Amino acid sequence: MTQQQHSRAPVWRKAPWFTLATCVIGASAHAQTPTAVVSRAVEQAGTIFPGLCTAVVDRDSTRFLRAVGYADVAARRAYTDSTVQPVGSITKTLIGMLLASAATDGTIVLDAPVAPLLPFPVGDASGVGSAMTWRQLATHTTGLRDREQGYRAAYVPAASADTSLSRYLQRYLAPTGTLYRAEHIARVRDRRQFSYSNIGAAVAALALETARGASFATLATREIFGPLGMQQSRFTAAPASPHDAVLYDATRQVVEPYVLTTYPDGGLRTSCADLARLATGVLAAEQGRPNSMMSKAAARLMLSPQFPDSAMPSGVDPREPNQGLFWQFRRTGGIGHSGSDPGVTAFLLIDPTTGTGRLFMTNVDFGEGKTAERYAAAFTAVWGALAQYQATIVSR
Repeated sequence: MTQQQHSRAPVWRKAPWFTLATCVIGASAHAQTPTAVVSRAVEQAGTIFPGLCTAVVDRDSTRFLRAVGYADVAARRAYTDSTVQPVGSITKTLIGMLLASAATDGTIVLDAPVAPLLPFPVGDASGVGSAMTWRQLATHTTGLRDREQGYRAAYVPAASADTSLSRYLQRYLAPTGTLYRAEHIARVRDRRQFSYSNIGAAVAALALETARGASFATLATREIFGPLGMQQSRFTAAPASPHDAVLYDATRQVVEPYVLTTYPDGGLRTSCADLARLATGVLAAEQGRPNSMMSKAAARLMLSPQFPDSAMPSGVDPREPNQGLFWQFRRTGGIGHSGSDPGVTAFLLIDPTTGTGRLFMTNVDFGEGKTAERYAAAFTAVWGALAQYQATIVSR
């Protein structure tokens, strides 16, 4: 979660990575098999969370997949590996995939400005907004800021008719926009300050729409969901599917259905099984295995550290010492993203070196205080057990 994690406003809900559970503690094996260890941890977590699902993958397949609890507590409807829910900022990994493919096939140049592809000016006449590049957007170094009051307007009821990405961003970033404030764009001309920005991710997606001549949803469906067989993945809340999870806040109150006008930065709705397919697909592509999703060059570009040691931006969290293209490096190893929104918590981490990855998703947000600590402790136990299982794959 971001530095604003203790606010109840939606701005912090799309977390760059987790801070509530910064240390991963492993479950004690004591002669138990890795499968038994992780299964027990998941079962125990099922007494804490409404519903949850976990997975461990390699380059070939999903090696472990387990869901427990309820997608709908009141109806006693089980949470399964096919249950669909939002996953918050894990959605940004899709922008990274499409961006890397566009960069390697020559559609865009990462260090070129994106302003010519936007249907409105960004910021005032100072030139800060017009100079931002694709790479800066993908590494959160543009100076674009998520102002709480303005960004909250991106969350709208599921039945809302106004979900235009372009219209919202124009309201937020163009000087004539109704949500515009000068502080939305920091005066950082050298672009050497890291500041996690949901708005910046949405801008990158909008510019990709122009560069590729199709909506972000169309691009993701055609180039990612389709090739990977992610049949349960979408960006819309309606028409609702019988597989959809009910979302809950930390006190187990139902969160009313919502969508994001900035859906590319956090609006993906997917299942645990589909998210596992995504992780496997990226790991396979990174090794150059035949696929129709992305090339080896694109995958390696996306997962390459973008900050050179000699020119590290200020403001970088030591727990996330570098950035790929919308994929985040963890100091403890691995590359991935997390997501947190009202009624949503999710984590995805892959390790290209070992060719493995793990994920966790649940239909509740952690909240604050003691409640957050309880959820974080349960998550940490599961995450550590998944890491142990992941390590057994590497050793084979």
